[in-house]
Amino acid sequence: MIDKVIEHVINDSVIISQMNSEYITLWKENVFLTSRWWITVALLILPWIIWLTFRKRESTHRLLYAGFWVYLISSILDAAGVAFGLWCYVVTPLPYLHSFFLPWDGSVLPVVVMLMIQIKPKLPSYLKAAIFALGSSFIAEPLAIWVKIYQPLTWRHYYGVPIYFVIYLLAHWMSKRKEFKRIQE
Repeated sequence: MIDKVIEHVINDSVIISQMNSEYITLWKENVFLTSRWWITVALLILPWIIWLTFRKRESTHRLLYAGFWVYLISSILDAAGVAFGLWCYVVTPLPYLHSFFLPWDGSVLPVVVMLMIQIKPKLPSYLKAAIFALGSSFIAEPLAIWVKIYQPLTWRHYYGVPIYFVIYLLAHWMSKRKEFKRIQE
């Protein structure tokens, strides 16, 4: 029984490898250095430049901690969405990372969350989470479709609202944690 499973996994891996090779060829010939490719590169770099310029320096580590969790959660969910055929990315900055959108998961989302956490810190976190969720779902996603870098397949924008809401609240909660205790020898 286990030998059949191993054989099946190996066959699937070969098919996936062939599909990846085809995608890389497609990417090199039709995506690399196009205007949409440059948009994805800008989305990867510019948010971090903005954050480095406007962040509260004394809160850098705390904000990065929250941003890391945004990146981690969104990347896992994004890869799952691509794997289950909910959406796909037409343009990516690197051909090897087409199962999640690095500029969105690793730059735009974490930076927006980190900036929102530090701006108006007394504003209720639920209000900020709602703004983040609605803006991500009904402004950013349609904009990515319009620019033709993202294509929902069976996904609807409103599905993301509670997900983005929870992601923001988790990041906000993480940012408020007390300092870690020292490791004792």
